[in-house]
Amino acid sequence: MAKNRHLSYTSTPRYRLKMYRLFGGQEYSQLALEVSDMAQAKWNEEYGRFHNAYLRMKDYILRNHPNVPVAQLGLYRSFLFKAMKEIPNGADPEDLINEFQKKAGLDTTIMREILALPDLQVSKSETEVTPKKG
Repeated sequence: MAKNRHLSYTSTPRYRLKMYRLFGGQEYSQLALEVSDMAQAKWNEEYGRFHNAYLRMKDYILRNHPNVPVAQLGLYRSFLFKAMKEIPNGADPEDLINEFQKKAGLDTTIMREILALPDLQVSKSETEVTPKKG
């Protein structure tokens, strides 16, 4: 099972220290600092995107659907993350909704509302090129 990452106030300094130790030493301290800054920015970008989307989705569900058990939030989180990964790559949203409805018994209207939230990045990108068939 994968290890869950938790972002706290010490995550950024610990990550910088890890990168500094990995690339650092006494000789290349400035280079190590630059590399650790770039790696930290990339890590925060990826982690922050999914983490913030989950927090917005969780807030939406708890506010608008108070009858949803808190234990199901993890299932909706799985749906959201899978949608964020697969829909930009061309997956059909209705297929994902049907899959999670069959496997986990989640409410299809809530899943459609999650995909329709304006600040979540689950749509196809405009620059996406569709492959030609033939």
